[in-house]
Amino acid sequence: MNKYELGNRSEGVVLCAYLAAGFNVSIPFGTGASYDLVVEAGARMLKIQVKTAWVSGGCVCYKSQRRQPGHGLTRRAYRSGEADYFVAFCPETGQIYAAPAETITASKAGCDLSPRRTDRRSS
Repeated sequence: MNKYELGNRSEGVVLCAYLAAGFNVSIPFGTGASYDLVVEAGARMLKIQVKTAWVSGGCVCYKSQRRQPGHGLTRRAYRSGEADYFVAFCPETGQIYAAPAETITASKAGCDLSPRRTDRRSS
């Protein structure tokens, strides 16, 4: 599967998950939008940027940069307001991961898959 097919698959999985959860979802017309989906959440319309994730070193990772339209393969960071959430589908885990866009500042983002202990006590 090429990168466009993987991206389309991730968008489809995320779209279906929002619909299954009872949300209304819109898709922007044409290309060039900074987001892939618009999700109606009460009175708010949330701009969702879908990413395809992979597992590396015990973490689920995805690229959190935007391709520059008309500039070949160059990338740049997302600007404030271009997306409200990054939602990543990881084919390896079959899971969907979401993070508010304002919390992502690196060119590659992700989350740790290692289990967390909740019964820690101070010594």
